[in-house]
Amino acid sequence: MTFLDTMLFSAPLLAPSETLACPPHVPPDWHKGRQDYAVWLLEIEQNDVQQRLQQARSHLDTWLMDSERQAHITLAIAGFLVEQPRYNDDACPQQLAAQCRKLREQPPQALSLKIGGLDSFASAAFLEVGDPQQHLPGLRQRLAHGDDFRDSPYLPHLTVGLYRKRLQAAQVQAKLRSFPSTEPLHLYCKSISLCRYRADRVQGPLHCIERFPLCPG
Repeated sequence: MTFLDTMLFSAPLLAPSETLACPPHVPPDWHKGRQDYAVWLLEIEQNDVQQRLQQARSHLDTWLMDSERQAHITLAIAGFLVEQPRYNDDACPQQLAAQCRKLREQPPQALSLKIGGLDSFASAAFLEVGDPQQHLPGLRQRLAHGDDFRDSPYLPHLTVGLYRKRLQAAQVQAKLRSFPSTEPLHLYCKSISLCRYRADRVQGPLHCIERFPLCPG
């Protein structure tokens, strides 16, 4: 993700000029032949949030790529799952095992989040995620990879879909403003998940490696 892609269409002065069309294939120079990419995330199964997500997808309709990826909020990147780390975005098995052990022994507090209206990066539309109790920064610190190899700041969000074509900013902004559902929804998260997906597939499904219960708030 680049700086351009973290600019929001809702931003009055720093909005992208157009959307970025997602390529049909994952660039080989990203995964370098590695197969599985792992992320820490919140799986979304709450009915009212699922309904709003589907409403947002229908609202944007043909603008978005087809996707097999389940609804989720990414918390932190684990990296490529490999036996012998070579690159800074590889997930060291020993470090990952230690993180999992600490989460079982000392589970973090459950999360109370707010799901808002529709906004968009240059490459992807999303539902806004609010963290009124500011629990996400501490949780992300516990899940940190070490040196953060991404080149963009973290913004919690619930992805609606990736764009399949270029669209001008004015067109996108008008569509976002016309989305009718903006009343915040309460999302209570009782577990976090370590999941993986195929690195050579665009928007392929997530496969859960392990779920970790959180302490009730």
